Amino acid sequence: MMIASRVAMFFVMFAFMMSCTLGNGSDTTDAVDEVAVRLLQQQLDQLQVIVDELEASITSDLEICSCNETMKNLTDTIKLLREREANNSRNGSDDSSSPFAYYNQPVAKYEDCRQIYVDGNTESGMYKIWLVDRFESIPIWCDMDVGSERGWMTIQRRIDGRASFERPWKDYVSGFGSPVAEYWIGLKNIYTLALNVRSSRGGQARLRIDLEDTSGVKAYARYERFSVGTEADGYRLSVSGYSGTAGDLLAVSNNQTFHTNDKDNAKSCAGFKRAGWWYKNCAVAALNGPYPTVGRPHNGAYKMQWKNWTAVNPANPDLRFVSMKLQRYI
Repeated sequence: MMIASRVAMFFVMFAFMMSCTLGNGSDTTDAVDEVAVRLLQQQLDQLQVIVDELEASITSDLEICSCNETMKNLTDTIKLLREREANNSRNGSDDSSSPFAYYNQPVAKYEDCRQIYVDGNTESGMYKIWLVDRFESIPIWCDMDVGSERGWMTIQRRIDGRASFERPWKDYVSGFGSPVAEYWIGLKNIYTLALNVRSSRGGQARLRIDLEDTSGVKAYARYERFSVGTEADGYRLSVSGYSGTAGDLLAVSNNQTFHTNDKDNAKSCAGFKRAGWWYKNCAVAALNGPYPTVGRPHNGAYKMQWKNWTAVNPANPDLRFVSMKLQRYI
């Protein structure tokens, strides 16, 4: 308002000076002309100052508006994310899509989620895990909410069928999907993580598999000893020491190499099951199979499968949630 008033005042004065100058006509002396020109120049200089101030004010206002709008958008986004996280918690969902724990990443280089939990970081979320033999870190979803020993590294998750698991060998080796959604962490990373926990600190790796069907019935399988071989050995599975409520179905896959449709030595089981896995006679467990709502009609032959599920739930509905997790002993 102050700048606008000054601009208006100037134009009044400017109009007055011009009328005086032009009104003198031919009778105006050179001296009077000089004075008038000087006064007009002063007014023009003052106007330039006002214009500069006005431009600065407008720019500042625009920047403030832009910042306010950006802050509002960010605030709304964070609010939606927190509401989604709260809803998942209330509904018992393991959607695991909250990014907030990742922002609280501890400074120390942790080799697994168990260490992170023991050191007081008890919120499930995405953390960086240090791979000793490769001198690098990778993002991993740490599940701090299951089991008596909290802190599990999620190496596989199925929740909604958005990620296709019908993939070639190279994808299963390097990994695919997102740690905050559906994903497979990659055979080379599973090998390294198991190697870390078996050699770097003198511990052993254990595996936990959590399953839930479409009617909400849950079960788990836990193996006290878990590892995979090198790529040259086909990432051969070594697993033993079962306990849990889901049944010891992974024992069938013990000592089997990993197979995919384009690298299959198991009589086309990977093609038949439409997913990579440690197959033997096409297995009784194939947790990378097609999600129940995706692809061709599902039956025991090709779907996300844990064949003993009838012992858990006689109605034998499809599985809707699967999560494979790795942890070291301390």
